[in-house]
Amino acid sequence: MFSFASDDQYFISETIGNYKLDALIASGSNVSVYTAKPKNSNTDPQVAVKLERAIPSHLALNKEIIILKKVQSSNHYTKIFELGKYKDFKYLVTDLLGPSLSDLAFRQPTYKFTLHTLLKFAYQAIEALQLLHQNGFIHCAVKSENFLIGFRKQNAGNIYLIHFNESRQFKFSDTTRGKENSKQQNNNNEYFKDKTPEDDLIGVVNIITQYYEDVDQVNKMKINRRLSELGPSSSQTQSKSSPSIFNELTENILNFIPQAVPNYNVLLLIIIKIANVNLIDLNLPFEWEIEIEQKSKILMQNYSRELQIRKQKALQELMNSTDSSSSGGVENYKFSTSTMKAMIKSLPNLQKL
Repeated sequence: MFSFASDDQYFISETIGNYKLDALIASGSNVSVYTAKPKNSNTDPQVAVKLERAIPSHLALNKEIIILKKVQSSNHYTKIFELGKYKDFKYLVTDLLGPSLSDLAFRQPTYKFTLHTLLKFAYQAIEALQLLHQNGFIHCAVKSENFLIGFRKQNAGNIYLIHFNESRQFKFSDTTRGKENSKQQNNNNEYFKDKTPEDDLIGVVNIITQYYEDVDQVNKMKINRRLSELGPSSSQTQSKSSPSIFNELTENILNFIPQAVPNYNVLLLIIIKIANVNLIDLNLPFEWEIEIEQKSKILMQNYSRELQIRKQKALQELMNSTDSSSSGGVENYKFSTSTMKAMIKSLPNLQKL
């Protein structure tokens, strides 16, 4: 979607609207994305500022703004904080997001995810697409690089859908939906079908299939034991510990009736069913959330140790000051007491680490 470039660096440190740009994080032929902070606050979290040259033929940012305004009620889309014009550019300020699903896959050599992570992702992805479709848009680019997680620890378990360059409007009642359209041709003059809501949903299945890591033999034994306890009615489900685990999800999407609103709740229930059969608790955090929590604890422990060292230095400074008989010792004592109180007050509660 973006390529890194240095040509846009001249914007860094400039103030756009109520935000001061920090750093360039991505750039394309006409769009650049920066991190920024509110110009009047050093404590508020960073945001993302997207800039697009105000050229009549370039309407990607306008389309993104139109779509985001319709889905602001969802936590699967970035919130709009500000938008407007700056010099020869249009700009949009939103939540700063974290890495994409594809980026997260590359954090470990297997380049795969657990079934728990994929089912949890699929559930949120379908929720995001349901709202988008209900507001009259098809995404048309459902790929792992277009699903991002939150930037902060508090929202790292939230899946966000981005990149609406290829999105288009549609109606569920459109009788030409999904049919071959002679007006739609690619560069090779080959006819192709219009995208449909079902194509978006199949895109989610393609993602989880791509990153699926089969359960180990111990888990398979547990699953088969539970299926045998459920009785003969569950015999058809026993093959679902293999990649065909997603077959029911795929078949339900492909069997949606044209011109009808897809039954998204059925898909969500299938995901829950797969989770139950595989002894998975979807309320548990994503695997990267656990890693973030572990790293966060290590950082906090290191931070606490450093503060304890500073506290000891402050106490030592206090003791040295009280031993002084000079008039300057009183001034040093007052200063050291104030410093010590500030340091002690800033210490974290070790019980919460």
